[in-house]
Amino acid sequence: MNSQQQNEKEEKDKRKQQHDNDVLFIKESVVRKLLNWNDCVDAMESALVAMSSASSSLSSTSSSSSSQVANRDEPFSYQTPRTFTMAGNDGVLLTMPGYAANYTLSMVTGNNEKHSTLACKLVTSFAKNSQLNPPLPTILATILLFNSSTGKLKAIVDGTDITAWRTASVSLVATKYLHRPQQNSILAIVGTGTQGRIHALAMLNYFPNAFTRINLWNRTKARADCLRDELNELFPEVEIVVVDTSVECVIDADCIVTATNSPLPLFELKDLKEDVHINAIGAGINHHSELPMEIYQFADVFIESNVGIQTELKGIAEFINGEIGEIIVGRKHLDDASGKRRTVFQSMGNAIEDGIMANLIYQKFIEL
Repeated sequence: MNSQQQNEKEEKDKRKQQHDNDVLFIKESVVRKLLNWNDCVDAMESALVAMSSASSSLSSTSSSSSSQVANRDEPFSYQTPRTFTMAGNDGVLLTMPGYAANYTLSMVTGNNEKHSTLACKLVTSFAKNSQLNPPLPTILATILLFNSSTGKLKAIVDGTDITAWRTASVSLVATKYLHRPQQNSILAIVGTGTQGRIHALAMLNYFPNAFTRINLWNRTKARADCLRDELNELFPEVEIVVVDTSVECVIDADCIVTATNSPLPLFELKDLKEDVHINAIGAGINHHSELPMEIYQFADVFIESNVGIQTELKGIAEFINGEIGEIIVGRKHLDDASGKRRTVFQSMGNAIEDGIMANLIYQKFIEL
């Protein structure tokens, strides 16, 4: 390390020490400026690897389990299933705590420095917020970031944009490892709300030149029309088509994103190509109501983490092939001999992803 590098390190350590003495509040407008797809995908790939570590299968709060992995150098994580606290008749508070260790943020730091993160995401859902004057979002998120050595609170990070970008970034990682779109591919966005929109932007930015057409469908057609107009302005080289039915949206698609609250399946297995990838994002009655059971039965299904699947994915747990992180590290492989396969990434979201995203924003913020 030369003298300039040494000085930069000392300056960085000094700034970090100063920030460690304060509790930072990183508001939504700042978070938005610090987000970009390459950083987020890199961070979420690290999160998925940490969740698929052999140590992470413990996923426990017990001190005996913790002692077994305390001295390991590989990435690992702990998290418990999210908890729900009712707030009267109209609201609910979700709490999502998690700890991840020995992961990297190489796109941000430029090196293989190991990070550890202790965080808790708090989510409130109040359906009547949209009726207020002025209206508020029905779902609001905040992430508490702690010093992982002392437990001292070090940052409060607005989590609303982080949630949207985190979800789309994990889908990008899943698509990269399970499918990787080829040139002249067709993308279907089923549901053009917040998640449908951010997934369309994510796919077009992260896989440039892969998609020549996007099919859009939404229950309220005007919302699909708005997204079409936005995408036409940003990506004039891509054909953007608003269709009348969800089946029409997917029937010739190579990659599909479902992002609705539908309590019933939106299409059937017979509507799909033989070689297709689905990122199932939405949640209706449960996390998997958008797709019929036969798709789960006859596809290779992967998830983020096994934690909580027996309750949150009750009914399809038996069809799950594994975690995305297991594909990334090479512990599991897809059999591509036929060249034709249907794959599903069933998204749930979890505390490890949110905590690592919050740390990504924190690290970029203290460099400003």
